[in-house]
Amino acid sequence: MQGNFPKRALLFCLALSLCACTLVVDDPNGPAQSTTPVATGTTAPLYTPPERPDAQAAADAALDALPEMDFGGATLLIAMADETAGSVLFPAAGELEEDKARLLRNAAVTERYGVKFIPSSAPVDTIYQETLAASNAGLYYADLLLLPAEQVGRFATAGLLRNLRNLPFWSNSPAGETALVNDAVYADLGEAVKNHSSLPAVYFNRAMAESLGFDFYADVDAGAWTWERYFAAAAAAATLDGKAGHALVPTDPARYADLCVASSGVTMVANPLGQAPTMTQDTASIELLDGLLRRLREAAFPARAENPIAALQAFTVDGILLCTGDLAYIDWIYDASTAWGILPLPSIDGETYTPAGAAAPTLCVTANNNKFELTGLTLTALNAASTDVITEAFITQRLRNSLRDWQSAGMIERIADNVCYDFVTLYGAVLSNAVAATRTAQRNAAAGGASFVSVFNTYRAAANGDLARVFGN
Repeated sequence: MQGNFPKRALLFCLALSLCACTLVVDDPNGPAQSTTPVATGTTAPLYTPPERPDAQAAADAALDALPEMDFGGATLLIAMADETAGSVLFPAAGELEEDKARLLRNAAVTERYGVKFIPSSAPVDTIYQETLAASNAGLYYADLLLLPAEQVGRFATAGLLRNLRNLPFWSNSPAGETALVNDAVYADLGEAVKNHSSLPAVYFNRAMAESLGFDFYADVDAGAWTWERYFAAAAAAATLDGKAGHALVPTDPARYADLCVASSGVTMVANPLGQAPTMTQDTASIELLDGLLRRLREAAFPARAENPIAALQAFTVDGILLCTGDLAYIDWIYDASTAWGILPLPSIDGETYTPAGAAAPTLCVTANNNKFELTGLTLTALNAASTDVITEAFITQRLRNSLRDWQSAGMIERIADNVCYDFVTLYGAVLSNAVAATRTAQRNAAAGGASFVSVFNTYRAAANGDLARVFGN
């Protein structure tokens, strides 16, 4: 859904405050799952949501389209890493609509296929060691692993994960194409593991944007919401009241550099089916990233807030035009007196690319899992039964308690519909030269170091050698 009026959307509208700049409040480990509001003064009137389409119907139809089978109470053991962001599979029963929707999804899958889930949790290093030990002993530790995205390469190259493309009934998602290496996919990146609260977005001050002549919602709809537009708006706001264009939490600009590149729309690793991945040869795209990071480096940074709460108060009280933060912060500023709205991250080409991040959940299958039909069909069913309904529930919850305008709900839907993963994030644990050519290079460039294009070109050959060695035939 690309318009202001979402097909299922009911949610988010993140925010902005009063005066003049751009504020980044992301914590590298994701925001704390707190609902403590930022004390900002006057409680704004709550938005009354309009009647929404029945998202459950889409999920039911997707599930009904799958083959009918009964596995007679067969079990799937699922080991979940503590470091994975969000309780996307087995949330505690509570008041959040998205958690209720996830539990109903699980019930629908277990009822349809006669499968029983047995979840457990442990630190990711413990899961790795236990899975490795079980594999070496010819046993198995679990059937499925819920891992942070940045751990997929570590487990896959140790021979601990099964190629999902060999499972009957399993089908890849558009986001999952990023996980392709040669002829294998080692992580399911579908709807079932999408963690809405951790998705990044831009909060903006609606009144201030209007006074400056910016219609950001129209920019998004027209494909004109670019980083160039973003920086121009920040500069205009800074000129208006003398404040700098950006503030950043934490003080290291690495997180902001990562978001700029990940949402840019540029693909730095090519991974065609049946071939070893390679670093891109598209020099024009790399030069575009170099220019984007140069703009970020040249932007002024005022005094930085020490924590997310202080940063959000700067946004809602002190007057910031643009504030980059995860969707979880909607619940922190629900009573802000500032009229705020929500946007996706900008890009280079004006399309929306929402980076999932290093801690984003992924579902993997252990190499010694021999429940092929059960596993493949269950993964596909979990994704099918999550279609639209989790996003709709997330939006419903925030429209009920936090959101101020209809357009923000549509923007949340757009953000959730365009989640993407980064190849180097997924497999960088075993690709040091690819990390040096991309993540390290972009962070250094944003901090005033060597240009991104020069470092990328320096490490490209070595990175290609690593890719061929690790993932070649």
